[in-house]
Amino acid sequence: MTFKDLDKEIAEELNMERKQVRLVLRETENAIFNKLLFGQEIQINNIGKFELKITKGRKRHMLHLGKSVFQPANYRLNFKVSGAIRTKLKQKVVYDGSQTKS
Repeated sequence: MTFKDLDKEIAEELNMERKQVRLVLRETENAIFNKLLFGQEIQINNIGKFELKITKGRKRHMLHLGKSVFQPANYRLNFKVSGAIRTKLKQKVVYDGSQTKS
């Protein structure tokens, strides 16, 4: 599902203009991004948790060149799915995208 599909589906379901829905989605995206930049975790109930983790700097071996290089510390985005979504997914098993089995 793309951003365009998402805003269209939400607009139809809530009977709103797509422009308004798109604005709300963009602001949500910006708010999440800004909080992550300042090192804060974002917990969205029934969806999951976003957090920015720092990877350690370490020495890497480049076998094809026969030498070692240092890889500096970096940031990695981590997302942990909530238990509610995990439970719902376990209840529905999807085959071929058309058949569902309970």
